[in-house]
Amino acid sequence: MIRDATRLAEAAGVVATAVGGTSWAAQHPVLMAVLWPLALTAVFAVLSVRTYQRLDR
Repeated sequence: MIRDATRLAEAAGVVATAVGGTSWAAQHPVLMAVLWPLALTAVFAVLSVRTYQRLDR
């Protein structure tokens, strides 16, 4: 799993460098590869729990 995250981060770094490469995400691709999916999961987990609770009413 770590290898996959590293490969994804390296690929994101290559794309970011081609675009400009001066952003925080371009300078920290491994951290972005870990934080971005966690943030998406957190947001959609909250939304899905709220929706499920409303169905119970």
